Amino acid sequence: MTGTQTGKRRMTPTQRWVLGLASMGSFIVILDVLVVTTALTAIRTDLGASLTELEWTVNAYSLTFAVLLLTGSAIGDRFGRRRMFTIGLAIFT
Repeated sequence: MTGTQTGKRRMTPTQRWVLGLASMGSFIVILDVLVVTTALTAIRTDLGASLTELEWTVNAYSLTFAVLLLTGSAIGDRFGRRRMFTIGLAIFT
């Protein structure tokens, strides 16, 4: 083996786009969860919510997210994952 790039593969431009868009989708989900978590303090302070009510808030968010995730995957199977991912990013943005 000489100084050639044996064993190393470069990403194609298409693979870079896929990685970038998937990373952006993951970042959006993480950012959304961070916003909800950060808002809990303000909800507790401004609305005088108890710990139980804050738990209901987190549970309602998690349940809604799970339902929309499952619905989105079923729609993606029917109409195309790429199309639904693009529409989802556009709606969220």
